[in-house]
Amino acid sequence: MFLSRRRWTAAVVLFALAATSLRAAPTRSAPPAKRAVARHTSLENTRWRPTRIDEQAVRIAAKEREPWIELDPKSGRATGSGGCNRISSTYTVKDSTLYFGPIVSTRMACPSMKLETSFLGALKDVRRYRVSGRTLVLMDHWGRVLMRLEERNLH
Repeated sequence: MFLSRRRWTAAVVLFALAATSLRAAPTRSAPPAKRAVARHTSLENTRWRPTRIDEQAVRIAAKEREPWIELDPKSGRATGSGGCNRISSTYTVKDSTLYFGPIVSTRMACPSMKLETSFLGALKDVRRYRVSGRTLVLMDHWGRVLMRLEERNLH
């Protein structure tokens, strides 16, 4: 089973090209993935609680629980609490843009729904974000600040 000179040359060239591309592929594709993960590390996997919604300070009454949200990059879901009801949504983040999908929540009867209503309303309109230290600023499409949150990791 000998190959003709033409087929032998073609086989050697193909083998050399395949070997070169296999060695170069991991080097070229690995760095962008690492940069993409590192870019959103401080936004994702962090529990955020609002400190201001529509420039109003958030005050938690004695018998209320604080609202919070956490973005999980593995599942692409945002989960949290509006202060009374558990909430969940999908989300998309790229560069400085952030979009939440439809937000679903439990429907428990609570003494006051004012804080939860404003929290969920602000999340619905988010289109941009900025993280500075332990502060997350959520903005609408025009850059108007909807909500300021602070890091509140419990672990």
